[in-house]
Amino acid sequence: MKKIIFLILVTFVSLVSIACTESKSVNLSESTLANSIYIQNTPSGGAHKQYYFTEDTLKINAPQNIKPYFQEGDEYDDATSEEYFNIQVTEEKDSIIITGDDDFRLEFKKITDNLLEDMEGTRFIRNNK
Repeated sequence: MKKIIFLILVTFVSLVSIACTESKSVNLSESTLANSIYIQNTPSGGAHKQYYFTEDTLKINAPQNIKPYFQEGDEYDDATSEEYFNIQVTEEKDSIIITGDDDFRLEFKKITDNLLEDMEGTRFIRNNK
């Protein structure tokens, strides 16, 4: 009898843990990233990369030549902008995987709802504008 109860308990725990680890890919519009902006968290306030999430598109802006002492009124040299369409988002407890057309893939570690970290350790903070 103890063995049967133990087996039932082990099966139940296994099923619960599998259900909790399953992740589902959703359209960007259905994710927590929709209509948000994440900006590279730079302590110096200098040039930074920005991620613009809309309903189904991700736009990434990044300056190419970052000036070490960026001052108000300075302009970024050779800023690049890339746009990705048909974005799908897979959100797990502590990670977010973003995919799109043309084999686009981007991964973040989710520190909090308003703070993400890319695979190189760069942090991005949500801009609430």
